[in-house]
Amino acid sequence: MIPSSWSWTEDVLPLLAFGLAFVMILRVPVRRGGMFNGAAKAFFATSVACYFISTGSSILNHFDLFPAELDPVITSIELLWVPLILFGVYAVYSNQQVNDAVAARHEVVRSSQMLESVMDTTPAGVVVLNGDGMITFANPEARRLLDMEETPGAGSPDPPWTVLVGDDLDADQHRRPDFHEIVASEPLLDVPVAVSWPNGWRRRLIVNTTPVLDDDGVVSGAVAAFVEREPWSPIARVVNASDLH
Repeated sequence: MIPSSWSWTEDVLPLLAFGLAFVMILRVPVRRGGMFNGAAKAFFATSVACYFISTGSSILNHFDLFPAELDPVITSIELLWVPLILFGVYAVYSNQQVNDAVAARHEVVRSSQMLESVMDTTPAGVVVLNGDGMITFANPEARRLLDMEETPGAGSPDPPWTVLVGDDLDADQHRRPDFHEIVASEPLLDVPVAVSWPNGWRRRLIVNTTPVLDDDGVVSGAVAAFVEREPWSPIARVVNASDLH
């Protein structure tokens, strides 16, 4: 017999709603890399199932078909709803954080690969200099122009060349085995640089640089891009004895 004080909308509609919600949650696909992971799905499905059971027990209780001894169990099940929902939201948030971190890592790797491709194919020589003007990175064109087999590592001996910044190729007192003169606090454009080797070869370059700053804003090096100023010529190969030191 249906109690006169009971309205089916109080429990039947919520029961149908929770049942539909449960089915919809189960049908949501868990995709790799998606925001909705398996843990969140389990937490949300369990929380909806808790209220589905609670609503069903309420209907049975109206018809005096639900054992009174199980009321504490239903109360405990209802209390689980809030923490399960919170755990589900936390699982979604955590999964999104992990996905964002993975996506950021993939973007860094992709950008690094793209930059490496640019460095390998650009027709200009590109080097990274430390604060002392020593080369810490050189792309293939830079290694060709500077006759380098590979980028020097930490503790490498001084390079075999001497460097002169400017057009005065007779200013031997300014020759050094490094590029410290183009490590500046401001970008430098179209700077003439001459690189000489002990065997009598000389290469004249045009260099553009931009400073590299540390966390305190202090210049810690520079990125330099250079192209050959003029082709090799018999005159360019002739050096004085002073050029060989």
